[in-house]
Amino acid sequence: MNKGKFTFGDTVRIRRTAPAEYRPGHVAAICWVDENIDEGLARATGFDVGANIYLVEFADGQSIYVEERMLESTRTE
Repeated sequence: MNKGKFTFGDTVRIRRTAPAEYRPGHVAAICWVDENIDEGLARATGFDVGANIYLVEFADGQSIYVEERMLESTRTE
């Protein structure tokens, strides 16, 4: 099982290297998590089989699905 790095309610930032349609550099909240997606969901979303995907919501109310590799924590530890 590919355990996700983030969980519901976490605040994250879209990596600056993410494609423009994912709003690089913007901060969002995790609203939904699907870990280790299967082939059917991967085909439907365009993400990789086995990836962790997240529904994130931005301050303006827009929400999108994002693969974990496009996210980074906003926490400073």
